[in-house]
Amino acid sequence: MGKTKKVVRKRGAESFRDRAWNAIAKFRAPRWLQAAFPYIVVAVVIFLVGGGFYCVVVRPPLIIVLESILVMILYAVAVFGFIIIKKAPYMLYRHTTAWLLIVCGVAAVT
Repeated sequence: MGKTKKVVRKRGAESFRDRAWNAIAKFRAPRWLQAAFPYIVVAVVIFLVGGGFYCVVVRPPLIIVLESILVMILYAVAVFGFIIIKKAPYMLYRHTTAWLLIVCGVAAVT
């Protein structure tokens, strides 16, 4: 029968969208950023939930700013408690350590 023709795409024939998508797909963040990114996200969320955006935009009196800082610290302690509780099951071969981590985590959350 007939031979099929092989279609060869030239490098210049790629669309901008294809090149941009390939660049995004091949991007790899540095190791330190991969490790720090979840903590950065948690810090931003604590800042927003604790009223930091309100304090920056509205500029309330000092007592409200101090209250927001206290709320942010308490949220951070609660998040730290959840992280401790999450790490506790990995210590099952050391029962006392696992139990202590769970108790400290629950105490930090409450």
